[in-house]
Amino acid sequence: MSVDGENSPGRMPWWLWPTALCILAPLSAWSWQALFAEVTNVRLSTSVHTALPLTVWVIALGDRLLEASRRRTTWRHRFIRNHRPYFMGALLVGLIILARLIFWSLSTTIMEFGIFLAVAVLFYLFFARVEIGPKVALPREIVRGGVYSAGVLLPTFGMASVPPAALQLMIAQTLLVSLVLLSIACHEHQNLPQEKPHQQDWQSIEARIGVWLFLLLGTVIWLAYVESKQPSSNMVRYYIIMGLVVVVAFGIYVMRKRLSIDALHALSWAALSLPAVVLLF
Repeated sequence: MSVDGENSPGRMPWWLWPTALCILAPLSAWSWQALFAEVTNVRLSTSVHTALPLTVWVIALGDRLLEASRRRTTWRHRFIRNHRPYFMGALLVGLIILARLIFWSLSTTIMEFGIFLAVAVLFYLFFARVEIGPKVALPREIVRGGVYSAGVLLPTFGMASVPPAALQLMIAQTLLVSLVLLSIACHEHQNLPQEKPHQQDWQSIEARIGVWLFLLLGTVIWLAYVESKQPSSNMVRYYIIMGLVVVVAFGIYVMRKRLSIDALHALSWAALSLPAVVLLF
């Protein structure tokens, strides 16, 4: 399945369209939010369900446009660069719709959560651009995973009694997203010319990701077992699905050497979007 998405000429492979359009990350965020609302018996409004994926899409597209301006040569960056005017227009429309949702449709509580997370997102963007390297990768991806998880979980926290395992769930979700993103970063940076002096450090971090995923899987299984003892607890379903995502992410990690960075990027976000499949069926 290895596809040299970074250097191959010609058309973009069909399976890269979702990641090229920055669709998978918003789908993943929506699916985890919807799943958490379902297992906690919370009915979120349409504006809440729309605001989160739209926010993720705006951030992802803006970040991709910034990366493309630096002449990155992957399929997804060339695609964005070749269609820049259309994506700039789409980004502007998305920002207008998002502003309308935030200031006229969302509750004050959720809007306050969003403002707090916006500060964290700006911190991440600054942190990610100021310095690169293996020493920065882990804290950077933990911040990214934490912001992602908070955005997914906090709207439901703000509208319902907090489940007893709320803190454990936030930590487990943050570790899951962070490890998936860290795996992508390690695979990508090892082949960058400017990272050659740090190649062994990247490989050292990457070698440990499998162990961390295995430990996370054990933790999620234990949390599911604990929740199964609680009367009428639906959280066990959430942890089981999280465990399934960890297993799929571990499989992708094992196969990473046979995948291009674009394939790894697409498959990793597809794995994080698995709750959408569960919700549909």
